[in-house]
Amino acid sequence: MTATFDTGSAILYVLSDRCKLCPKDKTNYSPAGSSSFRGTGKRESQPYGSGSIAGEIAQDSVCFSSSSGDCIDNVSFIAVDKASDIANDRFGALVGLSPFNAESNPNLPSFISQSEKQFSFFLPKGDGSQGKIVLGGYDLSQYANEGASDADISWSNLVDDSWTIPMNGLKF
Repeated sequence: MTATFDTGSAILYVLSDRCKLCPKDKTNYSPAGSSSFRGTGKRESQPYGSGSIAGEIAQDSVCFSSSSGDCIDNVSFIAVDKASDIANDRFGALVGLSPFNAESNPNLPSFISQSEKQFSFFLPKGDGSQGKIVLGGYDLSQYANEGASDADISWSNLVDDSWTIPMNGLKF
């Protein structure tokens, strides 16, 4: 399964094998195949771009690698069983990283509020190297000059409920 990380969305959704109209190459998640899946019986729908998704609000362990140490237990998400206009999407799951859930559904908290509340991106330099996302922290060796320490990181508070930070100026 592939997932896209979206800083403009707050929720997690996963295309499930219950979705009859979803592209079969993207529906690898099987609620029946998970021993930790718990359905709530509540439904949620969300518009995305020109399409939409709908499904049951559920909880399960979410793992971003094959190592069980990389899992977050009891994550609330939408197990998608109905979707429209998603055939061109290149992913079977969307991981919302927005700090604010605009939908404000008490049954579906934002993904980031259910995890370590910290993530970082390493963007490749265009030289064929690969990018990286770290959930729950950061990899100083990827993001700083050699010899840098945690003391060299500059932290900034958010201005509002988005990823907006205050700036006094910008230099290039």
